[in-house]
Amino acid sequence: TGALNHLQTGTKRVALEDLKGCLNQLDKLRFANKLIMVEGQTDIDFFNNIKPKYEAVTGKSEPIANVYIPMRGIDTLNGKLVAYSRALKGVIPDSCKWIIIRDTDCVPCTRTESAGNDDKKDMDTSADVKVLFQDGYGIESTFAAEPGKLSRILGRYYMLDDSAYTTIETYISETSSDFARRVRDITDTELYGEFENHFNRQIKKRSGRTYRNLQFRDVLAVISSNNIQYIMTKGIMNKYLKAIHDKIIIGFPQTVSMTPLDIDSIFTEYYSHINTVDDLLDCHKKILDEIYT
Repeated sequence: TGALNHLQTGTKRVALEDLKGCLNQLDKLRFANKLIMVEGQTDIDFFNNIKPKYEAVTGKSEPIANVYIPMRGIDTLNGKLVAYSRALKGVIPDSCKWIIIRDTDCVPCTRTESAGNDDKKDMDTSADVKVLFQDGYGIESTFAAEPGKLSRILGRYYMLDDSAYTTIETYISETSSDFARRVRDITDTELYGEFENHFNRQIKKRSGRTYRNLQFRDVLAVISSNNIQYIMTKGIMNKYLKAIHDKIIIGFPQTVSMTPLDIDSIFTEYYSHINTVDDLLDCHKKILDEIYT
């Protein structure tokens, strides 16, 4: 019937508010094969930009029955998903799969599987539900997850020869090691202070077992230079790109007049140079493969 019946206490308002936009897609929902739940408009913009590139280099076409729903944040993610699943019961086919795409945020990177299980707990569907985490604190920090590919993006931006990529990757490695050290230094207000403040703001808003009794030290305990992307708030990611920039303009003086990339311009640079499958970040391709399967 599609009626909003039998919702748990407190979830009906969430469902009604957040589903207004998606219920405008009622005809699509009735025939949906996959519901792709994303955090918000930034993610919608990301997919709108990268999907044509992905299709061009893979030859794939997106299934027509995919439906995207922005969730307007993940502060009460499990409650939202339970509400969505109940509200859409009788609207979407019983076989419709769910893909939830979210940032890792303040979840320790070793606990994403258990966090994902908590996110989808008690959803009212017998269909497959997958919770996919961006490989980083947020979508912009995924560039720090793949130093080799980041070195190519930067090399192209600074108009350097391919032979410079190895040197740039060394600069990235040095910067990652430096940031991994600094984020543990309680006197470093620029990194430790910013990351702790960000954690404290988020943990107050989050609900669910993953966040219960979670301490800042739990997140820091699993951070190393090899997974530095998990401290990369928007502000820290900008500092990271600037620190790499400062090394590049010293090592390659011809680039001294160039400005550093930031969390906005790096996406533009990335999209403009996706000419082969190998130009896609592996973590982006993994999520796109799920969407296009």
